[in-house]
Amino acid sequence: MKKINTLIKEFEDFSLPVEEWTHLNKIRVCCYYLLIQDDINEVICMLRCGFIKYRATKTAENRCLHGYNETATVFWVYMCKSFLAKFNLLPTLRIERLHTDTFDTYAQRQDEFFAKIFLKQANGEYERNFKLDSTYIHKFFSKEYLESSHARATYVAPEKTIE
Repeated sequence: MKKINTLIKEFEDFSLPVEEWTHLNKIRVCCYYLLIQDDINEVICMLRCGFIKYRATKTAENRCLHGYNETATVFWVYMCKSFLAKFNLLPTLRIERLHTDTFDTYAQRQDEFFAKIFLKQANGEYERNFKLDSTYIHKFFSKEYLESSHARATYVAPEKTIE
C-alpha cells in the first residue's frame, strides 16, 4: 500500500498513475481530507475539484456519461465519515494530528492506521453491513441510476432503502 503522504502528493500534483487510482486509494484520500478538514462540505469541494482535475490530466473523458460523479462522491464522503466516527477514529486521529511534530510522522502513523483498518475490513472484523468496498453503494443505487447524467452532475437521493 502506497504511503499516504506519497498518495496525496501524487493525487494533488496529478502524477499518480491511473492504475493506482483505485477505489481503495480514493477512500484513503477521502479519509485523509476528512482528518485535515472539519467542514464536510469543504471536503466534498476539495474532492470534487481534485477528482475532476486529476481525471482531466489523465483522459479527455470527463463528460456526462463518463468521469466525475457527484452522487458517488457525496455518498462516499459520508460513508467514510460514518466509518471513522463509528469506530471513534475521527477524534483520535485529529487529536494526534494536532500533537504530531511533522507531517511525515503523522503520515506514518496514518499509514499504520489505514493498514490495520483495511486489513480488519477485508477480514470481515467490522460489521458485514458497513462496508467501504466499491459494491456497497449499490445497496442504495442501481448501476443505471448511479450512472445517469443527473446523478453525475448533482447529488441525488438513494433510490433504494435497506430493510
